[in-house]
Amino acid sequence: MDYNIAKIFNWTINITDILTFATVILTFFTLRKVKRQRQSTYMPDLFVGNRSAKLYGFDLKDIYSDFNFEKIIEKKDVEPEVDRYSPLLGLYLHNIGFGAAKYVKGKWDYDYRKLIILISNVIKEDEFVFKSMKNGGVNEFNIKHISSGHFSSGSDFLNLEFEKDIVLPYNSVDESPKLYLPQIFIDLLSYYISFKYEMFDVNSKKDFIFDELVEIPQLKLRLEYTDIANKKYTKSMIFNFSISGKYDETYRRMDFGNIQLGTYHIEIKEIMKWKTTINK
Repeated sequence: MDYNIAKIFNWTINITDILTFATVILTFFTLRKVKRQRQSTYMPDLFVGNRSAKLYGFDLKDIYSDFNFEKIIEKKDVEPEVDRYSPLLGLYLHNIGFGAAKYVKGKWDYDYRKLIILISNVIKEDEFVFKSMKNGGVNEFNIKHISSGHFSSGSDFLNLEFEKDIVLPYNSVDESPKLYLPQIFIDLLSYYISFKYEMFDVNSKKDFIFDELVEIPQLKLRLEYTDIANKKYTKSMIFNFSISGKYDETYRRMDFGNIQLGTYHIEIKEIMKWKTTINK
């Protein structure tokens, strides 16, 4: 009788130990989940949205001066309609996370020389002039098409890095900061498209519907940023370009001196998802 009581008592103790252990494990995972949920409340996630952008050549007495794009604006009804063009191609940098991103750093990676090689394959060498120079410590470039007189220029084109102090969580597209693509890359790409489809020749009958531009060099961007708990995030992405349009007088309509040449379609693909490290 005493033996049976002792045996039942031991079983009770074992069951209690097992239940206690299971409770500890359950509590551990519950607290871990709560911690992750708390951390996610200040976790940022930067994201660059796709965009379609019309490509224009500015007509200055039958000479296209600079390539232009419709501006993206930060606040509605701030900029007048006549000032809605820019030689810079901009996209929005969204923060689709819950927390603010601070100390944002970006670095572009591209080889503009490969675009010059592509241009040399579709036009005579003496028809295209590319010059780079230093002016007061700033790297500048000038591009000119001899026959048409079309020209464009830019500065600081070797500066591949940019910084933003803070990017707040996404609220509306008007409040997301702008992200401008490297001007020399876009200008050379636009020249290549123009030469490939003879856009500078008003008598040309060459047209196109869609071109995936698989031959052009890749444009890459690496982003680094920090959350309010000083965790560091890294994200890399590729910008894929294609262009559509039909090269005829109906399509090439004039708008405030800008002749429409085509429409870029920019698709951004993440090639490395963000990861976190703790800043010491």
